[in-house]
Amino acid sequence: MTSTQILRPYWAGNDRHRRGHLAVSLGRGNAFKVHTLVLEAFECPRPPGKLGLHQDGRPDNNRLSNLYWGTYEDNLRDAVKHGVHHWANKTKCPQDHEYNEENTRMYHGRRYCKACGLERGARAREAKRALALCQTEGCQNLKSPGDRLRYCDSCRDVARERKRVAAAERSRRWYAEHKK
Repeated sequence: MTSTQILRPYWAGNDRHRRGHLAVSLGRGNAFKVHTLVLEAFECPRPPGKLGLHQDGRPDNNRLSNLYWGTYEDNLRDAVKHGVHHWANKTKCPQDHEYNEENTRMYHGRRYCKACGLERGARAREAKRALALCQTEGCQNLKSPGDRLRYCDSCRDVARERKRVAAAERSRRWYAEHKK
């Protein structure tokens, strides 16, 4: 490639619908985005941790007056401001509840659906209640509050008695066999 050759830009990545950034190839395997080259050529080399950003949000506008170095957070803020951020454009949660003032809770900068939260809480309470039932077949007693075992007090007492009787029987048989 000679120094007087005019470079022909192309749309970077696999996005052929003219929504991506323009890029040029400076030899085999050396593709660069045009906005980054413009900033490095006319402003300064890329500062550590910075990205080349567009003030108007249009990736095909690579004029120096429209470009600046910014952080990843600046890039996300710009995407929301220009209406191209994937999550910021959503008006409904995955369960099709509307994101509105009454149904949206903000936590650490993220939106959460209150209706989904209430449904999750109801499912968790039901699961906890199911765990509170005694696991003995046919028994519908509730276990003691905070009890991590699987049985209610009466079923546990019955099981302990069965174990005690079985252990005593094993012990009696062992002594009977070994006394001979």
